[in-house]
Amino acid sequence: MVIGLDLDNTIICYDEVFAVTAQELGWITKDGRQSKARVKAEVMARLGNDCWTELQAHVYGPFLHRAVPFPGVEDVVRSLRAAGHTLVVISHKTRFPALGPQCDLRKAALEWLDARGWFAPGMLGGDDGAVEFHDSRSAKVAAIARRGCQHFVDDLPEVFEEPGFPQATRRILFDPAGMHADYTGAVVCRAWGDIPALLSSIPR
Repeated sequence: MVIGLDLDNTIICYDEVFAVTAQELGWITKDGRQSKARVKAEVMARLGNDCWTELQAHVYGPFLHRAVPFPGVEDVVRSLRAAGHTLVVISHKTRFPALGPQCDLRKAALEWLDARGWFAPGMLGGDDGAVEFHDSRSAKVAAIARRGCQHFVDDLPEVFEEPGFPQATRRILFDPAGMHADYTGAVVCRAWGDIPALLSSIPR
């Protein structure tokens, strides 16, 4: 079975790094222990969209090493690999940010995965094709179809609603904050530990 995974906000949790970085820049007034959504709301309200875009460039680039994986995701990936499944990471991520520090965002993401051991045999393995980056959501969806993903895990409903998303691919919406509890376009999951059971229970 081929299982596709999104990267940002699905594998990588950014809550702490967004809060700490925004606080260091003096762009939020609260402490560094709030969610990414709350940081975004405050930065947008106080400073506008350009500053939010620049903050993302800091976090997804030079400060990405501060980010952590979501609880349980690495254990789940190991167990799925041990069961013989193929895992691919397919991400909508441009190479360079529109504003802020000019850093190769894809290189930063690969370095984060490598530092965490994701290219080890028991994880994604050493196959260079195990991670794909795409400039647009439509290109990401085309890659999901091309790779023959039987399941895809993502934090954005918009990915599943993108024209061309393969009908044969089972959709799992990763929603740890419970923001999409009423969403009906996918099976909604709030914790990585629940995903193996979902994979076996979703009708083929």
